[in-house]
Amino acid sequence: MAQEFGARLFAMEARALAVLRRVQDCEKAILRAEAALNGIPTPVRSPWVNPFGEAALSGEVARCMYELGRFAEVESHARRVIELRPHCHVRSRAFAQLLLVAALVRQGRPDEACVIAGEVISAAQALTSSLVMDQLKDVTGLLVLIVMTR
Repeated sequence: MAQEFGARLFAMEARALAVLRRVQDCEKAILRAEAALNGIPTPVRSPWVNPFGEAALSGEVARCMYELGRFAEVESHARRVIELRPHCHVRSRAFAQLLLVAALVRQGRPDEACVIAGEVISAAQALTSSLVMDQLKDVTGLLVLIVMTR
C-alpha cells in the first residue's frame, strides 16, 4: 500500500512539474512512479478503495504529456487507459477518451476525434460528473474551432 501511495505521489509531482514546463524533472517523476508501481505486489483489494495501478498512471502520464504539448504520447497513453479500463468504469474511460479527443484535434485529426467524442456522449449520459461535462465542453470548443477554420 505504501508503494502504491508513493506511485500516486510521484504522479502528482509529475503533473505539477509538467504544468511548470520542467520537462526533465517531470520525466524523472514519471519514472519514479513507474518504478514504485513495479514493486507493488497484487494483494486482495477492498471494493471501497480505488487502486492506483497501470491505468491510473497512464492517465496521469497522458495529462503530463498534454501539458507538455506531446500529443502523440497523449494519444498513446490515453488509448492504454481505455484498453485497461472496463466499460463499467464509465467516468475513468470518459476522462481518457476526452484527453484522446483533445490530442487528436491537436494532431489535426478532427474526424477521428468526433467519433470518440460521440462515444463519450453516448456512454456518459448516465453520469452526473461535472468534471466530465466541463472537459466535454472544452473539447467541443476545440472541435468547433477546427470546423470554423476549415
